[in-house]
Amino acid sequence: MANRRSAYAATEAIIPNVAVFQEVNSVYGSVAAAVRQKDVKAVMDFVAEDGMAIGLDGTVHKRHEWEQDMIKDAAAVKSFENVHYQIDKLTVTGGEATAYTTELFSGTLAAGGQKFSSKIGCRDILIKTHKGWRLKLSETIKSSQQIDGQAFSSKAHTRHGKSA
Repeated sequence: MANRRSAYAATEAIIPNVAVFQEVNSVYGSVAAAVRQKDVKAVMDFVAEDGMAIGLDGTVHKRHEWEQDMIKDAAAVKSFENVHYQIDKLTVTGGEATAYTTELFSGTLAAGGQKFSSKIGCRDILIKTHKGWRLKLSETIKSSQQIDGQAFSSKAHTRHGKSA
């Protein structure tokens, strides 16, 4: 009986994290759909009012700057073929979650019709609000990009930005 209780207690301890994983993964899925549609407002709805992004070079972008960058990025992209967010690791402490993600983007640029692809690693801090999980901080920790199959580098790269 003691083993059953300890197994049950262990299961109870795991379920909240599984539930949070499902909630956060669903939010990333909604963001991916919004990015595919180039719906900057819907993407930014995922970002907390005081949210910010840190680029690969350490540049900090406050929410309004990040939104302006996204508007420019959306205009630079003709269409997205693939947008995918993969949660590689998720830790949760109360109403805060840290997600390490791999983000994959591919599509066609508006100018010249060039094909692009990006693979971005981020450390995201999310907070639980009355609206659900929202992004408080997104730090790009690694990034690789290609345009027409050729490597392209942008040190100022932030999450979602293609910076072509």
